[in-house]
Order: sequence, then C-alpha cells, then structure tokens
Amino acid sequence: TLVSASDDGSIKTWSKNLELRNSLVKDQSAIYSVKWNSDASYICYTNENDICIEPVLKGGLKTIKFKAHDEVVLCLDWSFSNRMIISGGEDKKYKIWDQYGRNLYTSSILNCVVTSLAWNPSGEYFAVGTYETIRLCNKTGWSYSFSKVKSGGILSLSWSNDGNTIAGGCGN
Repeated sequence: TLVSASDDGSIKTWSKNLELRNSLVKDQSAIYSVKWNSDASYICYTNENDICIEPVLKGGLKTIKFKAHDEVVLCLDWSFSNRMIISGGEDKKYKIWDQYGRNLYTSSILNCVVTSLAWNPSGEYFAVGTYETIRLCNKTGWSYSFSKVKSGGILSLSWSNDGNTIAGGCGN
C-alpha cells in the first residue's frame, strides 16, 4: 500500500495498481510529511505545529495529536527498528519522540530551518538536513558530526540499505 499526503490537507492510501483504497485524513492545513510505522498499522504526519499518529484501521483506536514544535513541522521520520519518531521544523530544532508522542529529546536552536530527516536502517543514527548542512546524530540526539555542502537546502535524505552512506537531495 502507498500513502500520499498533500498541501490540500488530505492523506490517502492507494493499492499497488494506484487505485484509491482509503481517504484517511482531510484537514484544513498542508501536510508536509507522512510515514508508516513498522507494521503499517499507523501513519504519522505533520499538521502545522502538530504531529498526529493515526490508526489506519480505526477499530475504536483514536488519533494521537500533540504540539511538536513552536512553528510549522516540515519533516519527520519513523524508525522501523527503534520505533522512535524524529521531527524538524521552522523553529530550527529537531526532536525525538517515542511512538506514543512523548518527547525524548529537543535540540538546541540550529542556524537554519530543519528541512529533512532520516533514520539509519539500524535505528542507531539519524541525519538532519538544513541549509547547506547535514548533521549526523545518534538515537539519543547527540550530534556526532556535520558536513557543510555548497548545494542550498537539503530537502530530502536517504540512507543506503547497509546504513553506511547517506544521500541528500538539494534545492540547487
């Protein structure tokens, strides 16, 4: 199943043949990021300053919604390995959450807006993308290193399957 999110506030699931399966969410504000949990029973998405954790099949389960950042949340990732969520936003911070929405770590204010995040496949590390910088952190939030790149904003990050290499998509 494929999940899509849009600036019209909708989240939909699709079959592998691209047939609409379900309209999960219809909100008033743009949704900039959406991720599955490890068994595809929940999705996590951004909604202005909030993060929402939505059950795919309701069955009496309720959406968890919490204020995540002081400004718009632009990106998030949900680790399949450690079940933790990372988020970043216009407040120039990245944060770590457990799968129930409890804050585990908040970074200090960075120099630029956080535009992308990605967990390493092992769940031991994650990367944070900002303007011309990629930062490597461990799962507790501690920053190991950062690399300056002359490429504009880092808009997406993706780890190799073995977790040894990361690629960044840029604005320039």
